[in-house]
Amino acid sequence: MLIIDRVSESRDVLQTLLERNGTRAIGVGETAEALRAAETDPPDLIVIDLDSGLDRPEATCQQLRESAARKNTPIVVIGSVNHHRVQLPGGRFIAKPYHYRDLLRRIESLLDNAA
Repeated sequence: MLIIDRVSESRDVLQTLLERNGTRAIGVGETAEALRAAETDPPDLIVIDLDSGLDRPEATCQQLRESAARKNTPIVVIGSVNHHRVQLPGGRFIAKPYHYRDLLRRIESLLDNAA
């Protein structure tokens, strides 16, 4: 799984929770690094926080969507309600504020459906 969030504390919390549940997760904080990781080591699922200050978040989502479509990778987008218009086939939008428990359930459901 690939976690994209510029806020290292948020990335670390989610990564730790996922790893405790047995899911291997890689966290990145920069757009270029995220795109490179999605192409070179395709994840089972991508989680991206659009409110974390990523460079060009809409363009990043577009590139991730293209990469994910080629590999049939689901995407979970986290963000404020004004980002709900981001269209990601096979993905899900989770509005802030959210509870980690709900986010983990959504991730587990998507991973189960992808298997």
